[in-house]
Amino acid sequence: MDLELHNAARIGDEAEAGLLLHQGHNVNQQTSTGYTALHWAAGNGHLNMVRLLLNQGADINSKLQNGFTALHITAMEGHQEVARLLLNQAGINVNAKADLESTAEDLACYNRHTAIATLIQSHSSFVYGS
Repeated sequence: MDLELHNAARIGDEAEAGLLLHQGHNVNQQTSTGYTALHWAAGNGHLNMVRLLLNQGADINSKLQNGFTALHITAMEGHQEVARLLLNQAGINVNAKADLESTAEDLACYNRHTAIATLIQSHSSFVYGS
């Protein structure tokens, strides 16, 4: 499996990611545990990388084996601006449930990221179209 795009996303190397995407790398390629480049970028707080991947068609609702989406990981890690960007995307499933029925809001609360929990809560009543 070619993980060059995943590595670029993980470290926030936008130039490398842009080149790899231009060369035809699959923006939604998953590892054996379900990670995509978007999961890595969101989890590490790389706002511009997340924006780049979304603009290239990254699946915002892609899940890891444990059911975590990029929003779950962002909420858990406390990256508020990334959470805001994700929440403003059409088609996001704000209330997606991972293992043990946990939502991104649950993870934000558990990890004491109250601003993110409030942000998620304010979006959970909206239904965005695809």
